[in-house]
Amino acid sequence: MLWNMLAEPQTTGEIADPKAYGRSAVTNGSTLLPGVDGRTIWARRFRDLLSQHFADLGGEDAVSEAECSIARRATALEIELERLELKFATARPSASKWRRMVLEARL
Repeated sequence: MLWNMLAEPQTTGEIADPKAYGRSAVTNGSTLLPGVDGRTIWARRFRDLLSQHFADLGGEDAVSEAECSIARRATALEIELERLELKFATARPSASKWRRMVLEARL
């Protein structure tokens, strides 16, 4: 009961100031994730891809909260898959792995 009184504005006919109840930095768009430096390569790539996904969906103002959530998850997955592709492309297999791959290819 006390929690509800603190969490909700009183209904006295006045419009409550939305800033009085606050929003998270993620919700208001000032940060990607709490405590994450937005200057990292990952964060910059995330912002770039997310803005491209929003553009494909008709612009940031046209995207619903559910679409935003899906786009954020798809963007994070896309970045991690790019990292894996890079790892696979630049990996040099050891001699034993190389032999095993050659033998399996012959079969």
